[in-house]
Amino acid sequence: MTSNWMKQLSKRKKKLLAQTPTFEVKFPKYSFPDDKKELPKVLETMKNKPIDKKLIKDLDKNNLKMMLDVVGEKKSNYKDFINDVDIYTMKLKMKYGRKRPYEISKIKSVTDTDDTPSFPSGHATEAHALEKILSSKYPDKAKELKSMADKISLSRVQMGNHFPSDIIVGKKVGYKIAEEYLKINKNIQISSQKGKQKDIILPPEEDDERCCEILSEIIERATDYDATYGQGMIGVPTFLDTGGYVPDDYFMDELTDDLAEQDWMTSKSVVLEIAVELNEKFGEDWREEFKRLNKLYTETLDYLLNAKDTCEKIITSLDKWSDRDFVGWQFYEEWVYTYTSGLDKGQIKGRVERDYNEYMDSYKRVHLALLREGCDDLLIQKPWMKKFVKSWEGIINAK
Repeated sequence: MTSNWMKQLSKRKKKLLAQTPTFEVKFPKYSFPDDKKELPKVLETMKNKPIDKKLIKDLDKNNLKMMLDVVGEKKSNYKDFINDVDIYTMKLKMKYGRKRPYEISKIKSVTDTDDTPSFPSGHATEAHALEKILSSKYPDKAKELKSMADKISLSRVQMGNHFPSDIIVGKKVGYKIAEEYLKINKNIQISSQKGKQKDIILPPEEDDERCCEILSEIIERATDYDATYGQGMIGVPTFLDTGGYVPDDYFMDELTDDLAEQDWMTSKSVVLEIAVELNEKFGEDWREEFKRLNKLYTETLDYLLNAKDTCEKIITSLDKWSDRDFVGWQFYEEWVYTYTSGLDKGQIKGRVERDYNEYMDSYKRVHLALLREGCDDLLIQKPWMKKFVKSWEGIINAK
């Protein structure tokens, strides 16, 4: 398949394949649906025509100019960056070698900008890479830049040149290239150019849906006490030792039920134990202290891990617990261990630090599991994540 595409590539595109980009970008493994199963979405978009037909030709032939016109910039200012984007795009296209929609159907091509494999979309990659770069220079134009990039991307499906997944992954590739570029080019001046475009809503990101399903499965297995992981890789919803009344679903449900009882003194759970100890320590003011501790509990409750939650909620919860200053860890120090363990303050702090480190190890393993599926960009990227991923590249390549 690759050899057939090579025969029809323009001289410029063949040259791109032989070039080396000026900065390094490492991409995850991407995937796309079966061509014939995704074809109906192409036909539906072609029929509905979400993009004004008057814009189609410009979006096809003058896509870069239309992006740059939003902020009044010239293509010559971004010549090298665009070339790097095109190098990466061409290499990915030849790697995946996906057929165009017209190759598996009666759709007729109406342009000469489709002489390469379909996946990912070059127009989408270029547009969203520029969107990211230009938005960093013109933050007040970010919305308009995104709108134009989305139009350029969606027009490729409307023309019958691409599948929806081509433009979805093209967007991800463009963002990833731009993010790496911005890391090494931080001195970007802000301008105040003006422009305006109407927003376009892209189709659902199927690849993200797949990745969310994988993440949910990881959390479901992690929160199963009978899972083969046990308390090794992942033990409980917060990946912590269950011996300390961790804020998992079971403990929190029990605690909530007890708090709902009118006569606390008849309760026979941990709440009663804490109430008695607070009474001994604070006397008549014990209820005020309980309210303070309960506030920590309530704030922590919002970030439990449950496989049935939305993908966004799971990701947010994972990220919250990776912050040592998160209120959940304060809840541990000032309630969970203080009133249930019998440890002194120094021991408690050491125990919480241990739990935090164990959690972070599990968090990294979740990220690694997603990385193997090409889904690591789901999680909120932090500086330390790049370091540990590099150290585990050998593990990834070996499996």
